[in-house]
Amino acid sequence: MPKFGIICEGATDYAVIDNILDGYYQDKHEKSNSLQPLLDATDRQKETGGWELVLNYCRNSEKFKEARLYHDTIIVQIDTDHISEDKDFSGIDTNLEINQLYKVYESRLIQIIGEELITKYRQKIIFAISIHSIECWLLPLFCNLPKEKEHQVNCFNKLERCYKGKIVKTNKFYDSLSKDFRKFKELERASKENSSLGIFMNQLV
Repeated sequence: MPKFGIICEGATDYAVIDNILDGYYQDKHEKSNSLQPLLDATDRQKETGGWELVLNYCRNSEKFKEARLYHDTIIVQIDTDHISEDKDFSGIDTNLEINQLYKVYESRLIQIIGEELITKYRQKIIFAISIHSIECWLLPLFCNLPKEKEHQVNCFNKLERCYKGKIVKTNKFYDSLSKDFRKFKELERASKENSSLGIFMNQLV
């Protein structure tokens, strides 16, 4: 059974990705492991997170190599809503069609990881690029939104309105929010309504 190492922004993102893996593979994968940030036994963060630390991890070739030794596949998750603050992600036209935009962000991440590692491990690295945030992936579970409105901004606020309650940024809460991703049919439906989620799904085998 495949074992996934996840480099992500935080415990909430980890919860969503982990539920997606459960929905896609059912019981045919090992428990995933959060490489960044480190989590405790209850999946709470033991250290700070954020997109900056995801990029730092990707830039650390030795750390990346070591992670690959103990995992079949490495998943790199990042939101795109604030990433333009990094010099390596400046100047991206965020009005591009989602598939094109995903490829641009993916190519920048590949450059950061480096040619040597990508050449050696490309088939074992999956990018989970949530445009523009992981909350956008959750919208199909709670909101009825037309696909042409995919260039969503402020997805957290939209999600909270559709959820009709306060959303708490904890692993436990996001695990509950994304629990329907554990059902393959719901995961498949949501991936058809959100293109960046669909692109991530299509990389899973």
